[in-house]
Amino acid sequence: MRVEKKTAIYFPALICLSLSGLFLPSFIKNDYLFVILNVVAFNGIAVTGLNLLYDATGQVSLGHAVFYGLGAYTTAVLSVTFGLPLWTAWMGSVAMVLVSSFILAFPTLRLHGHYMVMATLGCNIILTVILNQWESLTGGPSGFPGIPELSAGFVELSTDRGFFRLAWIALLGFAFATVALQKSGVGKIFRAIRQNEIATECCGTNTTGYKIFAFVLSALYAGIAGILYAHYMSFISPKTFGVFRSLEWVTMAVVGGMGNVLGGILGAFVLTLLPELLHALEELQVLFYGIVLMSVLILCPQGMVPAIRSLVDRFSALTETEACGDKSLKKKTLRGATPVRAGRNCGKLRIEGLSVNFGGLQALSSVSVTFDPGRIHAVIGPNGAGKTTLFNAVCGIVKPRSGKIFLGDLEITGFSPHKIALSGIGRTFQVPQLYSEFSVRDHVFVGMCVGRLPLNGMIGDDVDEVLRFFDLLELSELKVGEVSLFDKKRIELARALAANPAYILVDEPGGGLNEEEKEAVARYLFALTKVGVTPIVVDHHMDLVMNVAERVVVLHQGQIIADGTPDEIVENPRVADAYLGSRQKVLSGGRVERGCEGCGNA
Repeated sequence: MRVEKKTAIYFPALICLSLSGLFLPSFIKNDYLFVILNVVAFNGIAVTGLNLLYDATGQVSLGHAVFYGLGAYTTAVLSVTFGLPLWTAWMGSVAMVLVSSFILAFPTLRLHGHYMVMATLGCNIILTVILNQWESLTGGPSGFPGIPELSAGFVELSTDRGFFRLAWIALLGFAFATVALQKSGVGKIFRAIRQNEIATECCGTNTTGYKIFAFVLSALYAGIAGILYAHYMSFISPKTFGVFRSLEWVTMAVVGGMGNVLGGILGAFVLTLLPELLHALEELQVLFYGIVLMSVLILCPQGMVPAIRSLVDRFSALTETEACGDKSLKKKTLRGATPVRAGRNCGKLRIEGLSVNFGGLQALSSVSVTFDPGRIHAVIGPNGAGKTTLFNAVCGIVKPRSGKIFLGDLEITGFSPHKIALSGIGRTFQVPQLYSEFSVRDHVFVGMCVGRLPLNGMIGDDVDEVLRFFDLLELSELKVGEVSLFDKKRIELARALAANPAYILVDEPGGGLNEEEKEAVARYLFALTKVGVTPIVVDHHMDLVMNVAERVVVLHQGQIIADGTPDEIVENPRVADAYLGSRQKVLSGGRVERGCEGCGNA
């Protein structure tokens, strides 16, 4: 599969690095080179953590030197000042990093973009001030000397050459673990959050929990790198853990390729070795360093490893013409969907006195409506009537100013989107909110992970069932950029159904589709009711709405002006004045039979 070939370079490359770590000490005679390689390993571990954080959240941290410093100073204080055994000091340092990163994760991960960068940068500045000022504990600007060297009975760690093996084992261990995590179901959820956090949360994923886990794990990488650094150098000082260190790591990640494990290691190697190679240039060193760095970023804006991988893919694509053929088939007819697990019976969806304000604009005003299970409902109205706002309030994306929302006997008002999805409400969007890097199968996998461990092997068969239900199995390995708008609408429905909801809020399913595709959408909506799922549809195509809905609610200026059967709505003069116009215009589309062939097995 093409999706898998892009990651095929990782393990062979890491195995080559492992072999080089075993045999290099036997061939290299210059001990100073091992000093550089040990520093490469420390930087590589920290940059791998940064890449893990970026791959999971899309966020960049300029404060990971905080955890580097906490790991180093904690092990130094515990082993020297308090005289604890080395392994006890190590465990104490790890605990300190885990606790501090967990505490910092809550405020910082609420921020996005440059706000997150500035917050983590501020944390780094604060740590530097503390390390410089708390001289009785840290030694202040003079540093902390006398940190004991590590020792192991089977390996000599007191020399640069001997420590290299430990540092390289640690680096490669973290690299292999990170690649394995990225290729796992958890890694897939991480990437889904990075690409579209709102859509992922509306699928039932606790995105905040996943982001905190990624932040703490990436901080642990930096903390362990700091522990190794402290025991290797036997001396530490505050300037080693300043803002420049965090900036240097981010630069290494960018040069190698953000989110790319192998790229992070390559970036650490290049930018650690480059100053040593330019050392002879003296005052021109910074100039040449900048020229080399800018050249790499201009020629390889995505980083070195992605650029190399792109070249490999370009050459391999020449032999894959047949595999990359026109699989973007627009399936217009239903072959007969296979049964999927039945939707949950959560009772009625009840909305009482719901009001939503955006500043001085009242988008919804005291909306009260009840949706019964087992029927197709529709919500219609002119642009700006509050239809999508109603969906957003029910899903938890928008917090209402007043009113209550109940699913059966459970009040879900104020719940986060993932808790509402777990309760039994799924969602599609007016503009399909999909993942550009994912295949069709991956989208269904994300929905299928609701309330389950994201394990590829355990969920695979269930994913196939949902793909068959929406006739997407033949497109399952294509990315969303290779399929039609009709296919994207089906993918969103499939992802929502995979979460096993009681209700699916379907926003504009007919938007941008031709008549044949809209008829197919209607059949899928009927099929959903047969597996116990209740669709609530918002759409401007009145032929589609009036053909599928058993009950229609009309919104106008944030208030309900009519509620009834399609025939009652068409005859309602208030609705005609506000939105619909003539009956002839509304019923101009063809009817779709509810008992249509192709939905009978769904």
